[in-house]
Amino acid sequence: LSLVLIGSSLFVFGACQESDSMPIGLSAVDGESLYIQLRFPPLKNVSEQARKEFANILLNQTLTKEQLETAIKAWGTKNGILDAVNAEMNKLEQTTKDQRANVTRALGELPALITKLNAIEDNKSLTMTQTVEQTVALFQSIKTPYLGAFLQAAATPEYSEGEEPVFSVNAAAKKRR
Repeated sequence: LSLVLIGSSLFVFGACQESDSMPIGLSAVDGESLYIQLRFPPLKNVSEQARKEFANILLNQTLTKEQLETAIKAWGTKNGILDAVNAEMNKLEQTTKDQRANVTRALGELPALITKLNAIEDNKSLTMTQTVEQTVALFQSIKTPYLGAFLQAAATPEYSEGEEPVFSVNAAAKKRR
């Protein structure tokens, strides 16, 4: 059983060091134990019981984000690692702010970059090799985080508006008929 959880701005869930794995007292449908893995360095310095308590805080769906933050700080105080918890929470908050700023910047730069890409694609005096070279050079010139991914997504849609994608469930079903 594999489980990937997407966390709030406080925590980033995903693959990490095994020492950061937190066993949770739940059974999966297939009878296996359920484990949640997250990157939160203060967990390295607490007992397994403290990790379970932390997991229970994170999985409490009734807490508001403010209550969650308060509970995590109380947990850090109880386990003698409040400074480490605060430092990590501040770091994650700054990461979120940086990501938001990068996305906003990238979206602001996207229209001009799409115009440049369209000019390359529309230039009929270029050979295919020159088109590829110029497109690659354009992508390599991108320094703004996320901008290349946005450009690629905007410039190469999987299908046109109003059309069905070539590799969709419905398209596959139509081919079988």
